[in-house]
Amino acid sequence: PWLAASTVMSAVYWTVIGRAYASGDIGIVFPLAFGSAPILVLILSSLLVSEYPAGDQLAVILIISAGLMLVLLSGLKSGALKDRKLLINCLLVTCVICGYTMIDALGARVSGRPVAYTVFIYASGAAVNLIYVLTCQRQRVWRAAKSGWFQGLVWGAVSLSVYAGE
Repeated sequence: PWLAASTVMSAVYWTVIGRAYASGDIGIVFPLAFGSAPILVLILSSLLVSEYPAGDQLAVILIISAGLMLVLLSGLKSGALKDRKLLINCLLVTCVICGYTMIDALGARVSGRPVAYTVFIYASGAAVNLIYVLTCQRQRVWRAAKSGWFQGLVWGAVSLSVYAGE
């Protein structure tokens, strides 16, 4: 069940992040969604699974979130946070990040093989997304793949290694 939930969350993540970036500037979307997600994970993990970070871990979480909020403030355009659609999309991204972080962490622990679990969720999430784009976005995908296949492989490997290392 953890693998299935992780796979679903991976597909949902790519959908909501795409919508969020389409609805607003990356300088607003990224720091707002990714700066608030660690705080939400911190709160929910303490409430739902009684997990509390050590002092140094808490400090790092707060510093990263505060740093992203500072990026948000420096890039904030007058009235940008009044855009309801943008705020809803950022909130959805935050919730999905929180959801997949908790599901993936619990699933990896239950599996006893966190690296194998991570590789599986990346592969299964990629398969779900590939099926979607080949059925709904085929021409756009082929154009993008022709020009950016190598960069896609490199960034996919970097993303997998970073996420697996957490």
